[in-house]
Amino acid sequence: MKLEKQQIEGLSKSFPSLIPLNGKKPFEDGWQQWCEKPRPFNPKSFDNRNAGIPCGPANGILVIDVDHIIKFNELCKSKRWELPRTRMHMTGSVKPHYVYGYPKNGKRYGNRSFNDPDGEIDSKTGKVIKVFDIRGIGGQVVAPGSIHPDTGKPYTVRLDIPITPAPQWLLALALQQELQTARESQRGSYWDGKLESLPLAFPVKKLIQEGEPKGRRSEAIASVLSTLLRARILESTIFEIFDTYPIGDKYRGKGRTKEQWLRGEIKRIGGFIDRNKKEPEKQSELIAFPDVMTGVAGKFARLYSRHLEAPIHFFYMSFLTCLGSVLADRATLASEIAPQPRLYLLILGQSADDRKSTAISKTVNFFQDTMGVFPTCWGVGSAEGLQRKLKKNPSTLLCLDEFKQFIGKCTIKSSILLPCVNSLFESNRYESWTQKREIVLDDVYLSMLGASTIETYERTWERSFTDIGFNNRLFLVPGSGKKRFSMPSKVPENEIYFLRKELKDVLSHVRNGLELQITEDAKLIYHDWYMNLERSIHTKRLDTYALRLMVLIAVNNRKNLVDTEVVKQAIALCDWQLEVRRIHDPIDADNNVAKMEEKIRRVLSKKSRTDRELKQYTNARQAGLWFFDTAKKNLQRSQELRWNKKERVWEIL
Repeated sequence: MKLEKQQIEGLSKSFPSLIPLNGKKPFEDGWQQWCEKPRPFNPKSFDNRNAGIPCGPANGILVIDVDHIIKFNELCKSKRWELPRTRMHMTGSVKPHYVYGYPKNGKRYGNRSFNDPDGEIDSKTGKVIKVFDIRGIGGQVVAPGSIHPDTGKPYTVRLDIPITPAPQWLLALALQQELQTARESQRGSYWDGKLESLPLAFPVKKLIQEGEPKGRRSEAIASVLSTLLRARILESTIFEIFDTYPIGDKYRGKGRTKEQWLRGEIKRIGGFIDRNKKEPEKQSELIAFPDVMTGVAGKFARLYSRHLEAPIHFFYMSFLTCLGSVLADRATLASEIAPQPRLYLLILGQSADDRKSTAISKTVNFFQDTMGVFPTCWGVGSAEGLQRKLKKNPSTLLCLDEFKQFIGKCTIKSSILLPCVNSLFESNRYESWTQKREIVLDDVYLSMLGASTIETYERTWERSFTDIGFNNRLFLVPGSGKKRFSMPSKVPENEIYFLRKELKDVLSHVRNGLELQITEDAKLIYHDWYMNLERSIHTKRLDTYALRLMVLIAVNNRKNLVDTEVVKQAIALCDWQLEVRRIHDPIDADNNVAKMEEKIRRVLSKKSRTDRELKQYTNARQAGLWFFDTAKKNLQRSQELRWNKKERVWEIL
């Protein structure tokens, strides 16, 4: 649907500078110039197009573009931001644009985005919820009469009244973006004076706000400085934090020498970071791991990933799996189904370079060194062997450094290892009676931590596994590491000591048993996710994992109940797992060419790829380049695949 000529001409009278859009996006190069000078009006430019209104002096407007209405209203109330009545447009997704006057004072007011100050995660995107944007110079909003590309509904004028001058708080926020531009050459970003606006985890903000008593202040200051420097916070902002909050008690007590002392600490901590901090490990390029690494598990992951090459989320999920094995019969939710925090975790990597086994062995060793007794079983050949191990240690972690070997043992004729392990995911008992043998397990708690290459995982399955749903009992953790340390440095003993102490504190928190209540708000969030979870083979048992992860995340953060933050983290992990399964679930095809066709579809369903990347992510060289080329030709003939000559990438149609 196009804008009628009468509509576009009417718009041009109110807003002399209009630009054509594809959906919501400008497609003309250099369109930003029309924020500061009117674009010559030509109605034909908008044939079969939406229209955009550039913000800034050309149209004399500064716009508040609201994304989350409830949180925006709460933010305005808490900040005491008044919203004078002014012209208001509504988007095709029924969200308001408050149109205010751009002042003629010679100052430049830019664009700025504001996320949820509480850091709430959007369960669909895995990112912090965006509350609103300010649109000034360099920004634009979709004009009334245009059609929303997703909802198919029109943008409308909700309040057709004269445009009111922008309130002072809005001008102050928009002006800060211009101040930030002047600091682009410096490290970090401009601070608005509010602690909640800094990109810091909640425990760090709490430490800044509460400080530590004498005897523990030095360690707390070092921890906070390390976090601030890693977040690339300006030195001037660090000084302001230490001048304002309890974390700076020791600093302020230095009197005249306080600035010299703090600069010395910044230099010392910064030097340590420069020596030890490398580029963040390369996450799976197909799916980014959600921002949920908190508590002692997060600290463990960050510490060990600074010294070893395995991806950081390998350490985090391995830690949760080990923790779940310890707490399997000690922690649960206040629910009739009483979920146990046991995981069947499988780490997936492209090759040995991803250091899958390193993450497993280091995490298991950490738990063994901390606890003294941490029952593990490094491989199993039969159900009888597993029975002997579990009767000796009812709560055992099954470590499968080579998952392929486990698959091989399960496929031996007459073996009941697969149904045994499969049943123990949801049950604490298993029985199998035959004329020659008997397997009787009762009150046992099995967890699993394994590793496999992606190619092996996708190619070694037999129908016997998928028929009984073993693959959807696994929580898959793919990732890619890279070479960073030719000779890794030792993890500092003093840091390991504090981590061990924190793990002991977590276990003491649970004691002999902990039944976690869930808050009403958290129940509503989980209920909404559960009821809207799609029905497919990929979502099987995701709700089971969500409940188990709630227990683990709460205990990992030493909480006495499951609150909204815990539920959102658990949901974010399960939403991530859903995307992982869609890509890496075992391929069920009748021949090698069909398997390769399906691999190509899955890899390109997320992102277009160069020919080299497509070969890499489909493991084409191992499968055979003839199969790869034939699969591509088949998909091209069926008009499912095309080569983008301009971008030089393969695309799914």
